[in-house]
Amino acid sequence: LPNKVCIPLIKSKNMVDSMEHSAHVNAGPSEALNIPGHESREYRLAKRAARLEQRVRWVRRTEKVIPSVTRFRRGRPVRVRLTNVSERTAYVPAFDRLVMLVPVGDLPRGEGYVRLDSKKYKDWQVLAYEICRDRQLFRRECELYE
Repeated sequence: LPNKVCIPLIKSKNMVDSMEHSAHVNAGPSEALNIPGHESREYRLAKRAARLEQRVRWVRRTEKVIPSVTRFRRGRPVRVRLTNVSERTAYVPAFDRLVMLVPVGDLPRGEGYVRLDSKKYKDWQVLAYEICRDRQLFRRECELYE
């Protein structure tokens, strides 16, 4: 049709390999993790040559695992804690895309990613704290201070 613009909705091999799409840096764990029910494991973010000042951190939770950035050094995240919110052991494969470093002004590919300063991320942190809190210890502390 004349004067119509056609927008390709399927990514070609050239688009996927382009610099624009390869600028997304995976910051997931470098080794596979088995996390027991209602417990957490930490991993260190890999030191990268990428300029972190030009990138935004995005995190994604799964049905069983909630990521939390726990330590910062000079404003940069250093460690990430993965909390298992289920009853069973959760398996997190190596290089799973739970944390992404995305160029400023760009959005991460994939669904479910939120920024560290979003309300949804804060709600996840409350859920992770509530799940991992030892209820018996909390009850004993309440009795001690009453």
